[in-house]
Amino acid sequence: MKRAAIRSCLIRCAIALTAVVPVSAGTAADISLIRISGAVTVDNYPKLEAYLNAASDTIVGLKIMLDAQDQYADGVLMAYEDGGAFLTYVPGPDMETEFSVNGGYSLQHGAYVLDGFYLVKDAGFNQGISAVALEQVPESQVILSGAKVQDVEVDALDPSMAKR
Repeated sequence: MKRAAIRSCLIRCAIALTAVVPVSAGTAADISLIRISGAVTVDNYPKLEAYLNAASDTIVGLKIMLDAQDQYADGVLMAYEDGGAFLTYVPGPDMETEFSVNGGYSLQHGAYVLDGFYLVKDAGFNQGISAVALEQVPESQVILSGAKVQDVEVDALDPSMAKR
């Protein structure tokens, strides 16, 4: 009886994972996910922005932190919570993208921490600014997929690494 229940659970997890992790030619073990880590600053934010824009409709691991900042000023990395969502962007004439995260973040010692896996979704445009939503994916689904996870520091990001 226990074996049947475990098998049933594994089948349900595999079906759910199929809808979450993009499948390419080959096995799940051939899929490689990028997990970005490190402190995000106004200097390296453009690398994160470019990478996440190129990674639309894929799963990305994040283990990053951003200093909390809710005082609007051009050229400052904004990182704050509004209406139950975490938002981050750099305002100014070169502003391209605003990222929002609904869950999977916390405020710790004055910094927002994102630690988990997220589905990157294009959320359209608002006043000429691209909006990207990061939807948290249960880590257990990523682990059960057998996908390889490659850790990359935010300073070493390159948009060409997306969608491999």
